[in-house]
Amino acid sequence: AKTHPNLKTYLEKITVKDSWMENAPKFMVSLLKAWWGDKATKENDFCYDLLPKFSRPHSFMDMFDDLVESKLKGLMVWGMNPVVSGPNYEKTVQGLGNLDWLLCVDLFESETARFWKRPGADPKQIKTEVFLLPAASMVEKDGSATNTSRLLQMRYKSVDPIADCQDDGTMLLHLMKELKRLYSTDPNAVFPDPIVNLTWDYGTEHYNSDAGFKEVNGWDVNTK
Repeated sequence: AKTHPNLKTYLEKITVKDSWMENAPKFMVSLLKAWWGDKATKENDFCYDLLPKFSRPHSFMDMFDDLVESKLKGLMVWGMNPVVSGPNYEKTVQGLGNLDWLLCVDLFESETARFWKRPGADPKQIKTEVFLLPAASMVEKDGSATNTSRLLQMRYKSVDPIADCQDDGTMLLHLMKELKRLYSTDPNAVFPDPIVNLTWDYGTEHYNSDAGFKEVNGWDVNTK
């Protein structure tokens, strides 16, 4: 935010003496090193300037205000169904209809993925191009699950995903690799550094959940 112009100021504001948050500088530097690896050095504030800066609220409600006002060109919806879970159905489908493209990642074709063929809608009047990627279920992928008691559990897959279904991590892996390639090869890319320099060491063709768990748990960079 504007009150955190650099890493030094940010750490001064969040560090709390005589508490566990005395370690805030270590936590923050570890986080920045996890994101940008060797590019994050003491000389460049560990890439603190690559963090996105807060401009205004971007909650679910704010985002759909932007959609209605045609301020967004594309939207990715991962395992969520805004048409059903949002508080204003008409506003939600109106906003989705203003997009150039919509990506839905889910186990099935949700109401959001098929908003353009809802009762009363004229598909010819909706310009949004919709992409639906078939996802793997919880038992078809390695990863973690959180239940209603807020218990986080590590799990290994029981069976392989059916047909062309993929786990979310693998989809993100390939999406991120392609974004990094596009940003690094586009001479007109505006401020590509946060994407190009981002570390994404979670596998090659398939997401390695162990790498994700290891990063969350933490490791000694000298003995990684």
